[in-house]
Amino acid sequence: MTGTRASEEFVRGHLIGHFPCTKCPSSDAAARYSTGWTHCYRCESNYRWAEGDVLQEVTIRKKPIMEFIKGEYTDVAARAITQQSMEEWDVGFTQYHGAPAYIFNYYNKDKELTGQKLKIKGGKYIQLGTCDDLYGINRLKPGKYVVITEGEFDAVAVSQVQDHKYTVLSIPHGAASAKKYIARNMQMLEENFQQIILMFDMDKPGQEAAQECARIFTPGKCKIAKLSEKDACDMLKSGKHEELIKSVFFAQEYKPEGLITHNDVEDMGEVGFGLTYPFKTLTEITYGIRPQEFYTIGAGSGVGKTTLLKHIITHLRTEHDAKVGVILLEEDTRLTKLTLAGLVYGKPIHIPGVQYDKDKVAEIQRQLGADNSLVYFDSNASRSYKHIIEYIKFMVHGYGCKYIFLDHITALVAMEEGGDDRKLLDNIMSDLANKIREWDFTLFMVSHLTTADGTPHEEGGRVMLKHLRGSRAIGQYSNFVFGLERNQQDPEAGQITTIRCLKDRYTGQAAGKTFDVKFNVDTGRLEEYIAPVEQFDAASEFSDSKFKAYDSQGTDGAFSKALNRFE
Repeated sequence: MTGTRASEEFVRGHLIGHFPCTKCPSSDAAARYSTGWTHCYRCESNYRWAEGDVLQEVTIRKKPIMEFIKGEYTDVAARAITQQSMEEWDVGFTQYHGAPAYIFNYYNKDKELTGQKLKIKGGKYIQLGTCDDLYGINRLKPGKYVVITEGEFDAVAVSQVQDHKYTVLSIPHGAASAKKYIARNMQMLEENFQQIILMFDMDKPGQEAAQECARIFTPGKCKIAKLSEKDACDMLKSGKHEELIKSVFFAQEYKPEGLITHNDVEDMGEVGFGLTYPFKTLTEITYGIRPQEFYTIGAGSGVGKTTLLKHIITHLRTEHDAKVGVILLEEDTRLTKLTLAGLVYGKPIHIPGVQYDKDKVAEIQRQLGADNSLVYFDSNASRSYKHIIEYIKFMVHGYGCKYIFLDHITALVAMEEGGDDRKLLDNIMSDLANKIREWDFTLFMVSHLTTADGTPHEEGGRVMLKHLRGSRAIGQYSNFVFGLERNQQDPEAGQITTIRCLKDRYTGQAAGKTFDVKFNVDTGRLEEYIAPVEQFDAASEFSDSKFKAYDSQGTDGAFSKALNRFE
């Protein structure tokens, strides 16, 4: 026995027979080839052999080379395939060990018979020889297009409805290995045909394989056919001959899922406002709340971020009957439930001593939660992002919530273990943005701010986009960003909050615009607020005595002379 050199590679060649393996206990798994190589199908060893040594050292158990089977041409009534088609494709029928079997003959590009696949009743396949070329390659006729199916009978079916005038091929071993055989023949297919049409089975494996194979070809060269039945055979069997032919001519040109042509884009129809906010000005400058958008609210501690969220939540429930999911990571769920009812009722009923009608509040609670339209995150549950995203998914798909409120992203990032906070935030923001589109919901999210230079945010300092923690990711993925500004230390203006739009991806026109809301202590609500304008008393401001006073400061009587001219 001779050893192998590192530079040598295993070459299969013609099979001589099966023998005991010298590398493992197998008595017949070693296949010996005319190239001088042996491959063991049990231990996967490849080694060279010397013919003389083999005869002396091992007992040969050579099996006779299998002869190809011949069959009769007959129609296949169950598949609506004619006898003529069976003859055209050289598909025979025989009895194999007492079981009915169809014989598919595989030829190479030189039209030499290399192998056979026997399809035995019950779905079992047996292979004789080598079946590694595309089925039907011996019938190849260069032309405008070629159809490639997932199975042999499918190829015969497509050929039959086209009167066998055009080239049809099939992959030899199903969807799982389709890419390998298509790639091996890609150059030949592109050189011989203007269009390659993949007509694989309409099940998930078939369609995934079609997408995989289509990506191999030059852009614009490959199309994918769609069928109303599982495969071409079922189309033929159902009598959908014309539809099967049309599926070839109306096959769609492959393009990656992320691309779509202008003409394929669905028209938006008449553009209107989205759902309203609880504040008229906010609705007007943003054109309302739209589906699949990402809204971020940033402010200093205690400025009113959560209060603003609650106003939007109750407005969506009472004015639009929207289903809402609420995730407040730092608030007891019982308090959330009570304060939302208080906003609808019009009193801060969560404050001790506030009198209210308990029956009316109970009815409000019932209406807010009707049909499970308001779903909360349990404040005692896990707060890791992995679990939060699961809660959101169930809120959206399980309860039908189209609007999710998350307060706040800063706490969510802080609960993640290990890694850089900024990178974690980038990943979370990216994932949330993808989930918004994938699951079809709108997200309102709260973010804390970094410490600002100059006036603190808690004392009315202006909020800028760069102040949001992780501002790069928030700015990148949010459709709108709003900043809240309020001086909590001012006894007169401490109830007034300025809402500033920091980002507007929709039109860009709202960015930089502001409006004020004022907290009503009696109702517990935020109300739009316009500061009163001081009255201007012209008679007082331009009185004779004031002009004389100005003249006395060295104006040479200019103000008095001017007044006299008006008089």
